[in-house]
Amino acid sequence: MKKKSKIWIYLLLMGFVLNKFMKAQKKIQTLFEVTVFVIGILIASCTGPIGPKGDIGATGAKGDIGAAGANGTNGATGSTGATGAQGIQGIQGVAGQNGNANVKTYTYNVSTSSWVKTDPRLYANLTASYITQDINNNGAILVFMSNSSGGWTAFPWIDFITSSYFSKYTYAYSVGQITIWKEDSDMTQTVVPATTMTFKIVVIQGLAGQNYNMPKLLNAKNYNDIKEYYNLSE
Repeated sequence: MKKKSKIWIYLLLMGFVLNKFMKAQKKIQTLFEVTVFVIGILIASCTGPIGPKGDIGATGAKGDIGAAGANGTNGATGSTGATGAQGIQGIQGVAGQNGNANVKTYTYNVSTSSWVKTDPRLYANLTASYITQDINNNGAILVFMSNSSGGWTAFPWIDFITSSYFSKYTYAYSVGQITIWKEDSDMTQTVVPATTMTFKIVVIQGLAGQNYNMPKLLNAKNYNDIKEYYNLSE
């Protein structure tokens, strides 16, 4: 009987505590709901009208240039276009330099045995079939001798052996022949050249019935000038 009385007492106490707890929970929930409601009203009452749009901010600093991209692949070759219209004719060009059809050169090597003595001079005859009667009458013949520097020396030419002794070279021509003359300054027996001598003959054809006149600005004693003026290949 005593045990049952204690159990009932415990049950009553637990029921009382549980009732109090449930009431407390209900109050807390109600307080939370009221708080949320009040906060919502406050927030709603604090929201004002939308303000004016603000000014645009300053432009930011320019960023660094990015790395160059990879080269693209070459495109396919296009088809050939249509032929264009023919252009207008150009202006006439400047007249070209006169050719050398009327000027020829010939080279001779004269050995020591080719010289003929006729005191006090020596001479060597050169066969020249190109000297026609027309060349002889209307043209011109120039003679040059090779020198130690690889150039050409014009005739007449004086070769100084010493300051007081020299050899003089001249020439003459006629139809079919050129004669080279050598004469020493002592006017005794002229010495035969010790080596083979090389001569270059320039033949300039004149116009029929007209004597050839050398251009005034042309130096007839300079073979390079003659060669350039007449566009000679030799």
